[in-house]
Amino acid sequence: MSFNSSLSRPRRALAGVALSAGLVGFVGAALPAAAAPSGSVSLVAYSTPKPAYAKLISAFTATSAGKGVTFTQSFGPSGTQATAVANGLPADVVNFSLSPD
Repeated sequence: MSFNSSLSRPRRALAGVALSAGLVGFVGAALPAAAAPSGSVSLVAYSTPKPAYAKLISAFTATSAGKGVTFTQSFGPSGTQATAVANGLPADVVNFSLSPD
């Protein structure tokens, strides 16, 4: 049974929000506190959460912790994205829709 089919729609949405919040926390934790924040994060994900990531990234880059941080993003079918990462597509953060991916 896939991850998506085992959770109700509200629970999937909540899981997506929690995962996205983790992305913001991950990026913030990865930046040195004493230095001016800068750097990049490569995000590879399935296409459904793309609008949510756009809002989260925009909100994060508007904060002092997000100043100077850039994001490269790749969205597409989960299996295709997983194969691309396995074949060398750089990814700091991945978000796939199916557990086998």
